[in-house]
Amino acid sequence: MKGSLGSLGSFLLRSWREQRSIKQQEMANRIGCDFVVLSKYERGAGRPGLERALRIAKVTEGAVPCEAWFLPAPPKQEADDAAGDAEDGDGGSKSAAAGA
Repeated sequence: MKGSLGSLGSFLLRSWREQRSIKQQEMANRIGCDFVVLSKYERGAGRPGLERALRIAKVTEGAVPCEAWFLPAPPKQEADDAAGDAEDGDGGSKSAAAGA
């Protein structure tokens, strides 16, 4: 399962944290868990309970909503594209312009 993301929440949480250059230990402290637990969330090897999912949603200012933990992760290619778009800061406008 290397490179596999278990849920949309896993993908969003890791992307949000990495885009802000927040270390796992700092993020774990913010959401009230150990960094090993956070790592499991990000790898899709675990899923937070309701209280922690609510805390994650609050800490990420809604970027990782509770329901994301129950939705499948995007396919690998889409995940890579989304991460690239977030880094480019264009919100995917290149693909939108290509389709127009």
